[in-house]
Amino acid sequence: MSIKRRGLLVYIAILVIAAAAAVLRLMSSGEPFRTDIYGMVPGLPDPAEEEFTRRIAREAVFLAEGKDLSVTLETAGELRDLVRRSGAVELRSQDPAEAASFVFSHRYSFPPPPGVQNGGLAQYILEILYSPFSAVSAGEIRKDPLFASRNAASYLPSDWSMSGDGLPYRKSGKGYAVLLEGSGTGKGAPGISGLESFRDKASARGVTVSFTGAMFFSERYAERSKRDVGVIGTGSMIIVILLQMYIFRRIVPVIHTLIALTVSLGAGIAAVLAVSGSVHVMTLALSSCLVGICFDYVLHSLLYFRRTGNGGDGALPGVMVRSLAESLLTSVIAYAAMLMTDLRVLRELMIFAVAALAAVFFYAVLVIPMVRFPAPRGERAPRVPAVPRLIRLAVPLAAAAPGLFLLPFVSFNDDVGAMQKADPELMEMHEHIEETVSGGKRAKWFVMGRGTCEALGKELSPEELRGTLLPCRAVPSGKAQLESIRQWKALLPELEGAYRQAGIEIKPEDAGLDRAAPFKAEEFPGGAARFFCGDEVLVKTGSADSALLQKISSLPGVRIVDSRGHWSGAFRTYRESLLIVLGAAFLLALIPAGIIMRRRMLTGFVIPMLAGLGLALAAGFAAGYFNLFTVLALFMVMGLGADYCIFLHNSPGDGYVLRSVGASWLTTEISFGLLSFSDTAVLSSYGLVLSAGLAGVALTAVLAFAGRNGESSGQMP
Repeated sequence: MSIKRRGLLVYIAILVIAAAAAVLRLMSSGEPFRTDIYGMVPGLPDPAEEEFTRRIAREAVFLAEGKDLSVTLETAGELRDLVRRSGAVELRSQDPAEAASFVFSHRYSFPPPPGVQNGGLAQYILEILYSPFSAVSAGEIRKDPLFASRNAASYLPSDWSMSGDGLPYRKSGKGYAVLLEGSGTGKGAPGISGLESFRDKASARGVTVSFTGAMFFSERYAERSKRDVGVIGTGSMIIVILLQMYIFRRIVPVIHTLIALTVSLGAGIAAVLAVSGSVHVMTLALSSCLVGICFDYVLHSLLYFRRTGNGGDGALPGVMVRSLAESLLTSVIAYAAMLMTDLRVLRELMIFAVAALAAVFFYAVLVIPMVRFPAPRGERAPRVPAVPRLIRLAVPLAAAAPGLFLLPFVSFNDDVGAMQKADPELMEMHEHIEETVSGGKRAKWFVMGRGTCEALGKELSPEELRGTLLPCRAVPSGKAQLESIRQWKALLPELEGAYRQAGIEIKPEDAGLDRAAPFKAEEFPGGAARFFCGDEVLVKTGSADSALLQKISSLPGVRIVDSRGHWSGAFRTYRESLLIVLGAAFLLALIPAGIIMRRRMLTGFVIPMLAGLGLALAAGFAAGYFNLFTVLALFMVMGLGADYCIFLHNSPGDGYVLRSVGASWLTTEISFGLLSFSDTAVLSSYGLVLSAGLAGVALTAVLAFAGRNGESSGQMP
């Protein structure tokens, strides 16, 4: 067996072993893909904030409003059935009677009213007995002689009623509002299109349907991005395939290109799974910058055999293998700079890059030579004319100057909200629901300890409490409940005497305090447990009262939950780290470039790289949008640009190599450059910066090596 075939068997065996290792690691670790923000950025909020951020992201709220109660309830019932059929949202029960029954059974877990512990019990009981509004019954006196349930009910203010069909509703202005709340199940999206169709149907009945939740915004933005990438990606793929068909006149090379890219993607995922046990979705997003490099390896190999033919049993010449190997080495060294950061996703990306690039390199060297290419037709080798030295210097300087001049004026925008155009319809519904349910258009979420929450409940006025959700009032801490039970028990000796003043005989044991015991948040009806995580509580206020917000924010240990801010902070952290990595990668790439090019390094590598980066920065400045993905585009400019420089250096003046580099550049420009026409700011910026930067590197590198025929003994035949 030939060495080449042995190498191919070893290559296949390594891929199989890597896949098996990934499967075994996956079976032992569980979830293959992670999406949590804290899985990619260390040092962000504590576990309680992480958990509450996840829960908020899963929340979904639906509201049906109309003037006729029966029609509104009927429409809300149909909406409930529609949501349940989708399987994406699990609706919660909001039955006030169920909550009231539970509170009555645990009435002594709530503290007695102020004043009753200092001899005021008799006055408290007499006021309730003889108040014209109390409506005390003999049954209530017998079951609850301390009237503790009335006190507990004050901790559950609600003006929502329950329909016979189990739908919570209330009077809202001149009409009625029906509320449905739930949490995402993770089983797909609710389907905005279906909900919008239902809204039109409900509107014809005079009922307005609204819905909100992070999942709806994610679904809408995902639809837009998929539409952009689908239309632009499909168009660019068709153009690239047509271009490949024009170059090769055969379908087999196109098929091998797709196989090679699939192998590289699979190798990258398998390597990360084998090492980490899971892959973060951000790793997959960032790895898109490897597609162009992987594609170039295959294209250079295919184009070589296209012009030489191989009869199905060829071999790449040494200079081509060396060029591909040097390109691989440069990329691996550049990506190794990611070890300088403590960001887990960037470390995953480094593992992904090494595995994917190595897999496609060996595919180009070992597999492509076995593809049968017919003998080439006689064609005249293209010539590369000599270019005056003045032009070779002036063009790169002109390309680099705008970007380098504008560099001090660059300002980055890390706000994730700026990556997509705001959806006015979803925002309008969101603000309307917040105002209707919470009393304000922009609700604020806070995380605090139970003790802090309970202290806050005592400080807020009734007006402030009306627009603030304090779960600890409905579910006090275990310690607070035990203290309340102790306080109620301390009142028992006075109970009999307090009733005797009203002429009523009562036995203290009728209070039922011997059966009083604390309860947990998980036991409270209506999904109250979602507001608790250990000793931490999630508090919400819909009030726009700045004094109230300041009062809550100033409490010790209180943290604001801001999902958008967390994501923006994550993107800023990545962008800053990637900028450092980009600079380090450029410096590290100078080492192999200096060894390979020696005296040509300045004109053949440094100047083209600076020209490309400068032109890319100028394009980004013109677009007016710099963020993490702009830096990723610069990374790809450097990675692909290094390949162009290496191939042109190893075969100076070779018209065939120039054609190969030109085809590589053109396909990449088509694949990613069309993204600049996207309506999504992040995709548009990425495509514009990448296409401009690659044009600068390719043009400058060609000029640097133009007209130097015969300067290298390694020139390909």
